[in-house]
Order: sequence, then C-alpha cells, then structure tokens
Amino acid sequence: MKTMNRYGTLLLLSLLLCSRSYGYLQPFFLRMTLTADQDSFRMQEPLVFRLSFTNGSTRPHSILLPGNTQTGTKLVYLSVFTIEGDIYREIVRESREIAMSGIRQPSSGNLFKYLQPGRTTTIPLFVNDTIQYGRHIEAQHLLRGLGPGRYAILAWYDPWPDTLSTYVFNKRSAFAKNQVQDTNKLTLPEEGLCSNYATIVITDGKPVDRKLPPTAFCPENCRLCRAISKGKWKTVQNIITRQTYNSG
Repeated sequence: MKTMNRYGTLLLLSLLLCSRSYGYLQPFFLRMTLTADQDSFRMQEPLVFRLSFTNGSTRPHSILLPGNTQTGTKLVYLSVFTIEGDIYREIVRESREIAMSGIRQPSSGNLFKYLQPGRTTTIPLFVNDTIQYGRHIEAQHLLRGLGPGRYAILAWYDPWPDTLSTYVFNKRSAFAKNQVQDTNKLTLPEEGLCSNYATIVITDGKPVDRKLPPTAFCPENCRLCRAISKGKWKTVQNIITRQTYNSG
C-alpha cells in the first residue's frame, strides 16, 4: 500500500507540472501534438519525433518556433516517463540550455510562424543524435540512460524566457485577477504548455517500423520527410525556415 501511495504521489506531482492541471477558467487555443516516427527504437539509434502546433482559435495568430540561435533557453524540451499500469513516473527531463558548438553563425533568435485558424505547423525533434547535437537546433535533445522498456515522452513549450514571446502571446497566471489580454495574441499559461504523451519502446533488437499515412501537411512526396530520412540537415533547416516565414 505504501508503494502504491508513493507512485500515486509521483503521478500527481508530474501532472501538476503540466499546465492542463492548473485551475485556469478559460481554454488555451494553441494545441500541441507529439508523435514518434516509429513505435520502436534500438538503444543505440536516435529517436525521431514530430511536434505539431495548431491554432485552435477563430482568428489568425503568430507563434514562436525554434530558430538557429546558439545560446539561451530552448523553446521546446522533453521529459521521459516510465509506465507501470496506469502510473506515469518522470525519470528524465532534459536540460533547457542550448549547447551549440559554434559551427553556425548565430541567428537573430527564434522564428515567428503565422497560423490561420485551424492550421497546423510541424517541427522535427531528433533525440540522442550525438553527431548532430552541437550543430542543429532540431537535434538539441539528449535523453540519457534509457534502457530497454516502454516509455512515454512529453514535450514542453515555454516561450517566456524569449523576449519575443510578448509580441505574440499573452501571459496568463492561474491566480492573478483582472488580467488584461490583447485579443490579437494567443494566451498561454505562465508555466507554458505541454503535449500529449507519445509512447515508444526501446529494444535491444530491430525496431518495428510504423508507416505514417500521408496527410494534408505531410503528403507522400514531402520534401521535409525525404530530407530527414536522408540526414540532409541543411535542407531540413532551409525547409523549416521557409515554412516559418511563409503564411500558414
């Protein structure tokens, strides 16, 4: 019974960290969806995810996406949970600090993406790719010590350390009253947002590939998908940059 109470407490604490569990009275219209490119990964291979942002409001809005900056704080970072029945226990949370090697020249920072109502934009996340970790912001994700087993991955989005965030988002506190909000901006909680859980399996053997069907965002001949599969990092960055500056 003591063990179950301990696990229950850990689950409650992990849920309270997610903004969905705070006592906000109004909905937040920026939605995040995390998916894995495969159901199963070998221990020695990078984990590949896609994080989608959807404007769920009835008005067009801009958001911030990771840019090429080599210093500062990540907009997106990840947590790993073990799964024991219905209990999710956080075991790893990656560093929020960007650790680029200086191969690229720093850019002006993170990027604005303009989204029409109901539209979605997606970015790739490459986890545990030690070769590209110091070179590309998409690969700035390390989750060490994952042995064979079943895990849930959670993505966090916290734009507030970036001063650009105030141009596109209203910050909402769960406790402050009479907060004035700009209707031209999306409202986010001061703790940031979290995605759904993406469930994966780490194995010693060959992973089971999962074929993703084409979608409106990612058609069968998607250039981004081809560039990712071939490891063409410069092409990946160029495509993301063009999509970011183009209207959603």
